[in-house]
Amino acid sequence: MPVTASSSSSSSGAPTSATPVAPAASHSYLTSAAHWIHYNQSILAGAGGGLVNALVCSPLDVAKVRQQVEGVIHPGTSHQAGLWTILRDIRNQEGYRGWFRGLQPSLITLPFFWATYFPLYDAFRRRLGVEPNTRGAVWKSCLAAMGAAGVVDVLTNPLWVVRTRIISAVYHRTEQAVLQRLSVPGHMLHIAKHEGITALYKGLGASFLGLLHVAIQFPLYEELKHRARDASPDGRESILGLILASAGSKLVAGTITYPHEVVRARMQDSRNPAGLASIAKNILQADGWRGFYRGLHINILRVLPSCITTFVTYELIKQAIHKHVPSP
Repeated sequence: MPVTASSSSSSSGAPTSATPVAPAASHSYLTSAAHWIHYNQSILAGAGGGLVNALVCSPLDVAKVRQQVEGVIHPGTSHQAGLWTILRDIRNQEGYRGWFRGLQPSLITLPFFWATYFPLYDAFRRRLGVEPNTRGAVWKSCLAAMGAAGVVDVLTNPLWVVRTRIISAVYHRTEQAVLQRLSVPGHMLHIAKHEGITALYKGLGASFLGLLHVAIQFPLYEELKHRARDASPDGRESILGLILASAGSKLVAGTITYPHEVVRARMQDSRNPAGLASIAKNILQADGWRGFYRGLHINILRVLPSCITTFVTYELIKQAIHKHVPSP
């Protein structure tokens, strides 16, 4: 009888056994990791964009918040102090560390904000029948942007309050010595103890007014991004196209809706239970309508690096995942 590959003995008569080859454990782990990365790419890219934004734009954020809240401390002061003048004054009075006040909560808040916002935005668009990387109806992008922003605003408002308080602590000398030793959770507990838990949600009403901001920004960003993609020979957005789309959409939306940012910053800095209407009335009485645009020139200069770092980093991380991480 001829001997076949499935025979249980060799020609010498010695018994042999076929050893099954199990899948390599390392291959299984790599496949699982690749699947996890692809599934969570919006979270990872959003966190990366927020992290880069927090590190690169801290001096600009400090200057903007200081300009927004200064009118409460020094009513009627000039609205037109230049960015470099403000940064120079901060450096002279507090050293270069003053440019990075509030960095600790920023390193928590911004990555968490964008790691939550982008996946929610995509999820809401899908629920409305718009697939990722497609234009879709403008009103659907508006609703998705507002829905995602509303959820994330509620989740992150306590962190924004702490960040604003740390940046503006220089205007509250009696508290500064105590507050500068506190961690982010310590700041939250301090605010809740002395002002009540609702103080952690100061400015939330103004943030809800600011939903109009994302309702303008994200549909415009999607349109500009798709135009950049259509103009590209390889069908992908170039870095320049992403820069122009992110900066242009933010500039338009930020200029139109800027007053809510001033009101929100004043509310978050306030140690009194003043409401949105009261804060807005005080701004109008003290500074006139120009008070609602305090710090706008700084905000415009801040828009470019802030939006570019967040959105371009987000898109590049997603492109890198698609290019270098094998699809599961």
